[in-house]
Amino acid sequence: MSANVLSAARAGEILSAAKKTRVLVVGDVMLDQFIWGGVSRISPEAPVPVLDFQRESFMPGGAANVSRNLADLNVPTEIFGAIGRDDAGGQLQLLLNRQGIRCAGLVKSAGRHTSVKTRVVAHQQQVVRIDRETRENLDAGLTRRLLNALTPRLARADAVIIGDYGKGVVTQPLLDEIKTLCRERGLWLSLDPKPVHHLDLSHLSLITPNRKEAFELAELPDETRQANPLADKNLLRVVEKLLDQPPGSLRRFRRGRHRHCHVHPGHRRRGLATGGRLSRQSRRRNCGRQSRHRHHHPGRINPQFWPRLNVAGKRPGRFPL
Repeated sequence: MSANVLSAARAGEILSAAKKTRVLVVGDVMLDQFIWGGVSRISPEAPVPVLDFQRESFMPGGAANVSRNLADLNVPTEIFGAIGRDDAGGQLQLLLNRQGIRCAGLVKSAGRHTSVKTRVVAHQQQVVRIDRETRENLDAGLTRRLLNALTPRLARADAVIIGDYGKGVVTQPLLDEIKTLCRERGLWLSLDPKPVHHLDLSHLSLITPNRKEAFELAELPDETRQANPLADKNLLRVVEKLLDQPPGSLRRFRRGRHRHCHVHPGHRRRGLATGGRLSRQSRRRNCGRQSRHRHHHPGRINPQFWPRLNVAGKRPGRFPL
């Protein structure tokens, strides 16, 4: 079997290890509402369909959906964000509690609306979406409340995932503070970025933009598209720029070997979901170095050695990808 194919046994090992990993999710939480029905006539008032209501359902959305997915994998998860003092916020908390997700980190503000995305669905086809939300950035007071809720929970955490959906929770001051907190504790920190924010993406373990977002973040035009990503020169330029690498520095391994990008000392440490993987050999080599450091914390990579890793803060045995 190819080394790039995930076997069922390996997937089982990863899922088993994930159950022992405590993850904190920070970001824009939402409530997804679905109104289901059927359409059999057009309104006499305007040329629009009339929906005969059948039922409605609710699901956590945005960063709350990230925590829900982790909980479905039996990963101990906590969520941190901002909601309004409204019925939607209470409904979202209820859903998260039912999933076993600790949501004491959701700070409430009377000046904000809990983000609600209402989708009207007729015969399995979405007809329209209605957004009710606050998009202004958190003020200094709310940011501090959120950090005060997050900081004490980091002591028992293994990783922090930030989900930016452009609703004002993820700001540069918040991100800078979380970077510092995670760096001090040797915690994995990943970010799903929103290009509209123009955040400083340095010193992150992983960023997970889709293709459109990656090109926007790199401020490069998406003019070509290849079926094989490694043959897509524009995409490779984007990856090099986001990884802060010199042009042409992406290392390509022979067929059957893992492909990854080496981050040189002095460069900003940043991994991409498509190219930030540590080889087993380099992981053993660097872990051997850091284990001899007198300030080493068992099970954690000392921040002193992050420049030598292409995925900053990866913990062998805890994130066995």
